[in-house]
This record gives sequence, structure tokens and C-alpha cells, in this order.
Amino acid sequence: MKWLYLLAAILCTAVANVLLKKQALMPLAPDPQANPLLNLAVHQRYFLGGIVCLGVAVIAYALCLRSFQLSVAYPTMTSSVIVLVTLASIFLFNEPVTLIRVVGAALIILGVVLISQ
Repeated sequence: MKWLYLLAAILCTAVANVLLKKQALMPLAPDPQANPLLNLAVHQRYFLGGIVCLGVAVIAYALCLRSFQLSVAYPTMTSSVIVLVTLASIFLFNEPVTLIRVVGAALIILGVVLISQ
């Protein structure tokens, strides 16, 4: 179960970052004087989704810390999120793939494997 909590924290954090980026790329609400609840629900839906995902990630991460050492859980979570967000950025936002990014992601994965030992 501890791995499920850690996986949930990783995935929710990565999805939250993608949703927040998507929201940042959207145009602002057409009428700033419109109903604030409507504006939030319709024009800020990716932002709200990102906030919800971050909330779920915090809860899942707190639960995984019951079973994992912090010195293993934190680097595993953060580095996994870095790799997932990098991949999502390439495929969803057409960010460039460079040799430096590939080498960096490989070093992150190697570092996580070494820290987990």
C-alpha cells in the first residue's frame, strides 16, 4: 500500500503541474466583471484541477511517509515528478528534446536508484 501512496503522490503532483501550465497558456476570462464563481468554474478549470491534484498529492505523500524513510521518499517523489513533467512537456507542450535533458533525466533516475539502496 505504501507504494500506491507514493505513486499517487508522484502522479498527482505531475498532473497538477501540467494542468497549471495548461491554465497559464489559456487567455484570460473575456469579462473580468462577470460572475466570479462562473469565471472560476469555466475559465479557471485547469487551475482548479491543479489545486485539487496538489491537495490529493499532499495527502498521499503524508500517508506514504508513514512507511518510507523521508530520505528515500522525498528524492524518489521529486525526481520522479521531474522526469514525468519533462516527458509531459515534450509530448503535450512541444518543448524541445535535447541531449542535455535526456542525460539529465537518466542521471536523476540513476540517483534515485542509488539513494533507494
